[in-house]
Amino acid sequence: NQSIMPSFASSSLLLALLLVPTTTAQNLRAAAAGIPIINEETTGRRRLQQVSVVDPNAITNQVIMASEHDPRTVEYKTTGETETDGSTIPKNPRKFISYTSSPWEQIWLDNIDSWEKNETICEIMHTPEHTKYMHDFLSSTCTNGFKPPHSNWCMIDDEIHPLYFNKARHGRIEYYWEAREYRNSFWTGPPLLLESNRIPTKVINPPANMEHVFSKFVFLDETTGEEYTEYIEPLVSHLRFPLSKCGRESKKHRWYDLAYYRGLEYRGYVIPPAGVRNKRKLYFDAGASNWSKDKDHGSSLQYFYKMWKRQGIAWDHIFAYEMSTTPTDFFETVPEEHRDLITYQQCAVTSTPEEDDSDKHPFLPYEIQRKANPEDYVLFKLDIDSHLVEANTIEHILNDPNNFIDEIAFEHHVSGNYLMRREWGDIGGDVAKSMRESYELFLRMRMKGIRAHSWI
Repeated sequence: NQSIMPSFASSSLLLALLLVPTTTAQNLRAAAAGIPIINEETTGRRRLQQVSVVDPNAITNQVIMASEHDPRTVEYKTTGETETDGSTIPKNPRKFISYTSSPWEQIWLDNIDSWEKNETICEIMHTPEHTKYMHDFLSSTCTNGFKPPHSNWCMIDDEIHPLYFNKARHGRIEYYWEAREYRNSFWTGPPLLLESNRIPTKVINPPANMEHVFSKFVFLDETTGEEYTEYIEPLVSHLRFPLSKCGRESKKHRWYDLAYYRGLEYRGYVIPPAGVRNKRKLYFDAGASNWSKDKDHGSSLQYFYKMWKRQGIAWDHIFAYEMSTTPTDFFETVPEEHRDLITYQQCAVTSTPEEDDSDKHPFLPYEIQRKANPEDYVLFKLDIDSHLVEANTIEHILNDPNNFIDEIAFEHHVSGNYLMRREWGDIGGDVAKSMRESYELFLRMRMKGIRAHSWI
């Protein structure tokens, strides 16, 4: 059963609703008055207590706490904690402490209802305020700079369609997509043949002075007692690349089709972690039809392998699932040096464990728990274009006390995303959702300590 949350104009009321186990009027009134709401829940890693004092007058105070006590006061033991049966609980290098929405994200949480209703998302993105946020976002995600005389430009390389961005241009976002097919024709953008002038690729790791743009996780490494921060892209716009389908090119402009499709396919807005402390790293991909067959659009397997490796995360194993591709056809697209890294299964995954959870039709949250351990770093990409299966899978993860997925990339198809109607078609019935509900779904995952990304 899906949990459908009502829309509230007040972010403080939304926060209260997400924290408490019921939506009683008493709890909501207490939250609005600034009274602490305490909700204990059992997780697969620890018994945690969520505590938050809601300040309805401060929109920047949305910090979701998940610690039972101040982690800096914990006395650590070399043997780890002990269960009642005598077994030792492995220490968690990624114990979730808190999630904080950035001011930019908070603006969208407060206003997405009206901007969706009035269909003004693109107009808002082009206002001076949001242009400044977008400029800082792109400047902080540059993967390659250029030496003089082109040092005002940078490249954001998503391993599929790199984007060139003019850092020195303020007041307007000036960017161009990598377009090898246009290199020998008329070009008004930056010089593209700058390979010898390019500064080597760097790890994406937004600085602390960009917390007005990027939302923030705080984790505790139980093996060392150290508390550390990770940043993630904010929940803004229509939950894709923020300027996707918001370009100002005329349909008669020679770059219109290029900008339109590059924006839809661009993954450079996704912020991976800058390395992880877990010893074993596992990647599960539902909807993995090939590794490299579609060079123009780029497969998720190739993307998550290359991008996460660039961030210092090398996968110990990859588990891929797809209903329509045979194993023979699948492995023909996989480079020989990666074939031992991947376990591929041609199957239809199920919507709930009650429906099925067999070898032939696995329920993926349980499949992940069978193959991974709580102390592993686990990435799960879900994009099988079955709205009901996807919705039920995510809802199960959110309500499962034994979940230990660290990162999720998920394309949430919602009827309220009017900018995607041409691509998604009519979305109705039980899975019809507003943009508000989509925002809330990703926010709920992040509140659980899951680095949740809205996928393409």
